[in-house]
Amino acid sequence: MPLLATSLPLAPRPWEMRVVRRRDICLNPDMTEDPSGSGSLDARQAGVAAVPSTTAQRARYNRVLETATRFLSAGGEDNLQMKELAKSAEISLTALYRYFPSKDHVLLAVSLARYERALQLIQQEAHREGTARELVTDHLLREFHAQQRDRNLTAALTRALAGVNGSQGPIIQQIADLHLRILSHVAEADPGLSEDQLHVLPMIVDIFSAALRRWLADSSTDAEVRYRIRVGCHLLDLDSSVLAAEMAAATEPRPGGSP
Repeated sequence: MPLLATSLPLAPRPWEMRVVRRRDICLNPDMTEDPSGSGSLDARQAGVAAVPSTTAQRARYNRVLETATRFLSAGGEDNLQMKELAKSAEISLTALYRYFPSKDHVLLAVSLARYERALQLIQQEAHREGTARELVTDHLLREFHAQQRDRNLTAALTRALAGVNGSQGPIIQQIADLHLRILSHVAEADPGLSEDQLHVLPMIVDIFSAALRRWLADSSTDAEVRYRIRVGCHLLDLDSSVLAAEMAAATEPRPGGSP
């Protein structure tokens, strides 16, 4: 019995939800760079991220992301200072704050760009042979290996993604959706992912993210992270009857009438 046949309706899968574009996270999409630098809203106070709309603006925006990535890789989050970032990226400090009102805006934009690029690369690759569990396991192990090579950058981006600032929720959600889309794509072996496997995929991402945070906190060794990834991916092999039974048990009222 497939999980979707249970009485509890499941939430839509994240990658089926409305795509949150960069424009959607801008409270004032008409806000553009004022070349004179005068008479503009103080983005640091408003917390509004302007959206680059011209070729020149997009070039400056991307230059900031590339420069920020170098700073983060070289010395971690403490090495990323807005004034130095603006200088190295050859952009005025006023314009920098207009596009990135805070350091977290920079970090999240870097993370988003990296996942967008990763999805593009994955979509260009030929599908590999293997089961869904084997393919997802292999990808997450390779992802962790890449993160190990640049611990400074990984730590900064992971910290930003764990933020609780409600105004940054849309971009954090978009990054999470991109991660799921990547895993869904790499697992598209014949005959493709079942509805049950799609449902447990976010749980596997949670396991991966928790293991990564423990590694960054020096609470887990490299081997322990790889072990958690491998074990977590076995969720993809659970029988649909097991998942249906657990869903039914989870929705049973607890003593006292509370859900």
